[in-house]
Amino acid sequence: MKPLLLVFTLAGLAGCTSSMQRAEQTVTAALPAVETIEFRELAAYPGNVVCGDYRSIQRYGDSPGFKPFIVRAEQADVLPSAEDRRVFCDADPIARLYELTGIQASPAPTAQLRKIADDLTRLQTALLDYYRDVATYPQTDPGLESLIRPVGSMRRAGRFREGGYLQSLPQDPWQRAYQYAAPEFAGSHQPPSLLTLGADATPGGTDENADISLNELHYLQHVLSLSTR
Repeated sequence: MKPLLLVFTLAGLAGCTSSMQRAEQTVTAALPAVETIEFRELAAYPGNVVCGDYRSIQRYGDSPGFKPFIVRAEQADVLPSAEDRRVFCDADPIARLYELTGIQASPAPTAQLRKIADDLTRLQTALLDYYRDVATYPQTDPGLESLIRPVGSMRRAGRFREGGYLQSLPQDPWQRAYQYAAPEFAGSHQPPSLLTLGADATPGGTDENADISLNELHYLQHVLSLSTR
C-alpha cells in the first residue's frame, strides 16, 4: 500500500466520513490537549481495523517522532504492543494468532474456542465489576468463588454486590475449572491471571492443547468476529 501522509488541525476534523478519517478522529480524541496531528502509512485490515503512525503537537510541546496506533471496535490504542500490531495489523490475523499463541481458528473456529471466549469474557466482566465495588481482585484462595458469595472479611465489608457477580462459575470445554491467580500486589489494578490449559491440561501446546488466557482474549474475540462476517 502506498504510504499516506496527512497533516491537519483539529478544526479540519469535522465532516470526515471515510474509515481512515474516522480512525484519525478516534486517535486524536484519545490524545490529550492535541492542537495538530500528523499521520502516515495508514492501512485497513480485516475486521474494520486501521493501523498506522501518528505524531502529535500538543499545547505543552511537540511529541517527538512517529508512534504506532491501532483503531478497532471504534477504540484507539495509542500504545499498542508489538504482539497487538502483529495480530491486528496483518492481512491474515488468524495465521498470525496461531504463530504467536498456537490458538488455531482455521478453517473455522471450533465450539470449544467459542465457549472459551464467552467464558473468559463473562469472568473478565465479573472480575472488573468486583474490583470496582471492592477495590481489589479476589484473592487466589478462594479465587473465583468470591464472585458468587462474599468470603471472609467481605461478609462484613458491605461492599459486595447483592446477589454476587455470577450465578455460577463456568468450566472450560473439558469440564475443568478455569485457573485463577490474583495480581502479585494486593489492590493492584493489574489484571489477574485467568486461563485454561487446553485439552491436555498442560502448560503450552497448540491447537486444542493451546493455553488461552485473558492476555489472548482480545485476539480470540477478534478472529471469532471475522468468522461471522
